[in-house]
Amino acid sequence: MYWKGKADYWWRGAGCTPVALPWHHFCRMLEDIFLEISSAEIIGQFYNLKQTSTVPEYIDKFEEFMRLDKRNNPSLPEEYFVSSFIVGLKDFIQHHLQCHKPSSLTQAFWFARRLEQANPQQKRYTVFPQMQKLVKQWTKEQKPPEPKDAINPTSSW
Repeated sequence: MYWKGKADYWWRGAGCTPVALPWHHFCRMLEDIFLEISSAEIIGQFYNLKQTSTVPEYIDKFEEFMRLDKRNNPSLPEEYFVSSFIVGLKDFIQHHLQCHKPSSLTQAFWFARRLEQANPQQKRYTVFPQMQKLVKQWTKEQKPPEPKDAINPTSSW
């Protein structure tokens, strides 16, 4: 193993040998030492995770929090994570994806990507209110206003 800085000092003081230490215990130890977020915060952030950009970016964030959540709750079934993933998607993708009833995260990820491609974000156009022309009202007793470019029949050429 190659360690630098704080990790090197930690490993030397841990008193563990790589041969006798199972990989999942080693990962847990690393996260306990260097992860700057508590288990409660991880669960809260995972629970409140919502898609705010593209599906691939949401998937990356979801997998990051899922990994941390699985670390603290290894017995959670995949169905829980599939449901959590779907609930965090934007509405137009979420409702269509629920109809497909994906049985795995891999399927849910695939369907979500395809649904986003099939229904790209629509452009929003700004609607400007139309200006009303001010029109003078005139009665029969008054002469109608003459156009400015009208030819005067009494003038001579």
